[in-house]
Amino acid sequence: MRALSKLNDLLAATIKIAVVVMVAVMLASLSGQVVMRYAFNVALSWSEELSLTLFCWVVLLSAALCVRENRHVRMTLLIERVPQALRPNAERGIYLLTALFGGYLAASGTTYFLETRGMTSSAIAYPIEYLYAAAPICGALIALFAIELAFAGTIPASEDDVDV
Repeated sequence: MRALSKLNDLLAATIKIAVVVMVAVMLASLSGQVVMRYAFNVALSWSEELSLTLFCWVVLLSAALCVRENRHVRMTLLIERVPQALRPNAERGIYLLTALFGGYLAASGTTYFLETRGMTSSAIAYPIEYLYAAAPICGALIALFAIELAFAGTIPASEDDVDV
C-alpha cells in the first residue's frame, strides 16, 4: 500500500502542475481569440478547438484529483444513517464503487479511443486520440486514487471529519 501511496503522491503532484499549465494555455488561447477577433477582425480557427480539448482534460484530471483529495461530491443522506461501528466498512464500499466507476470509465474510454484512431480534429488536424485519451487515463487515475482511499485507512469516521 505504501508503494501505491507514493505513486499516487507523484501522480497527484504531476496532475496539479498539468492542470495549471493547461488552464493557462486555454486562457491564453481564448484571450488571443478575443483580441484577434475584436481588435483585428481576424478569427483564429484553432483556438476554440484547442480550448475544448484542454477543457476536457482539465475537467477529468481535476475529477480524479478530487477523488484523491476526498473533495468529490458526496450524497451523505444514507451514509449518515449507518451505525458508527459499520461506517468505515460502508465508506470503504463507497470507495470501491468509485474505483469500479473509474475502471468502467477507463475501459469504455479505451474502447472509444481505439474506435476513433486515425481521425483528426477539424481545425488543427491533430490526432483526435489526444482528446479521447482523457477518458481512459482519468478513469484509471480515479480507480487508483479510490483504491488507495479504500485501503489506506483514510476513511473519515463522520462527515464532520471530511474536508470540504
